[in-house]
Amino acid sequence: MTDTPNTQNKARGKYWVIFLLSLAAGVLITIYRPEAFWLPLPIYVTAFALANDWL
Repeated sequence: MTDTPNTQNKARGKYWVIFLLSLAAGVLITIYRPEAFWLPLPIYVTAFALANDWL
């Protein structure tokens, strides 16, 4: 398939790393402070969407 001028090669690896690190932090937060489950949720949802190039 040929590249058109509108397509871009995006490095999404950093978003996968951010997603995995925030997911690990979210698990730890949930273990020690279950009421704080909602704090890291926007970070890993956004990082997951960016890693899949949905945004």
